[in-house]
Amino acid sequence: MYSILMQKQNSSKKINYYIYILLTILIVYLFYIFIQQRQSENMTNISGTVKKGKGVAKEYGYKTANITIEKNLDCGIYNGVSQYGKTTIMSNGSKHVQCHIHDFNKNIYGEKLDIKNIKKLHTRHKSDKDHCNLAKNILKELY
Repeated sequence: MYSILMQKQNSSKKINYYIYILLTILIVYLFYIFIQQRQSENMTNISGTVKKGKGVAKEYGYKTANITIEKNLDCGIYNGVSQYGKTTIMSNGSKHVQCHIHDFNKNIYGEKLDIKNIKKLHTRHKSDKDHCNLAKNILKELY
């Protein structure tokens, strides 16, 4: 009888141990996801050298400075401040971003563009075909 009770008690301890391990793994995983989310939201500075793009945004009346940054920037529309003034950034989720500098009309190809204090304004889905039209509508709403 005593051995049966000890077996039940040992199996109960094993179950509690496995539950403890699973909960610990779950907490660590959730913490990891939280940190990843915070890091992508808190990317406050980006920079890159301005290069020539396809000129699609220009057709809609918005000139953009195209830069390649160090890390992928989540899909969306961001606001920030560059050395030339208020800047709206469009990202499709890659390292290549388009930056519209407000009230600015100068050729800056080959120059370094530093944008500070960026903040996400709008999430864009990768399936959007006409991202310049989306950006145009958002810029009209904001300014």
